Amino acid sequence: MTNNISHFSKLHDRWTPEDLWDEVYLRVRAMPFAVSIEMFRSGRYKRFIQIYLERFNATRAAEAAGFVGSTDAVFATTGCEMLRTAEVRGCIDKRLEEERLSMDEALHLLSQQTKASIDDFYTIDSLGKPQLNLSRAKRRGVLHLIKAIKPNPFGGWDVILHDAQAAAALIGRHYGAFKDVTEHRGAIRFGDVGLTDQERRDEINRVLELPAKAVS
Repeated sequence: MTNNISHFSKLHDRWTPEDLWDEVYLRVRAMPFAVSIEMFRSGRYKRFIQIYLERFNATRAAEAAGFVGSTDAVFATTGCEMLRTAEVRGCIDKRLEEERLSMDEALHLLSQQTKASIDDFYTIDSLGKPQLNLSRAKRRGVLHLIKAIKPNPFGGWDVILHDAQAAAALIGRHYGAFKDVTEHRGAIRFGDVGLTDQERRDEINRVLELPAKAVS
């Protein structure tokens, strides 16, 4: 292994130690014998995982993590290689599993959205004008309820919250409180007992496709 490292160093004298270990690792993992990843793991692999979980773009993650390359094609190849590495893939899957919302957590978040108040994000100044106060929102633990913050024509900032009614509807649907009901008007004529099953289906489909006024 020492000879291999020396060989790489002569070929790539401008490489940093991390560059060298990255190259060695990618070559060694293709060998038919088992080699511990602990020997070759560097900070770049950890940075790749972190950036990938933020962007979900392996090409950009490889570039931002500092892997060797000068074109998107090279970074894309490196990113794909990283995602195929069992240890990296396992770490990513574990992090995603840890961060995944449970049903109870999702319902709790929706419940918070239905109760969010714009009062949590503003204070009134001496002139009686509302002023955005994110410190107040942070103390109240409601920063995560902000959907967007946009400048307004008066030189201030507008906080946009999630639609409380939509959140309430999602909660209601989960508990079966609201059900979609489609009303169809008009008679379905089955007077002819000689209709086949297919003809009956065609008649039903014809009525369902008619506008409400046409069948009322």
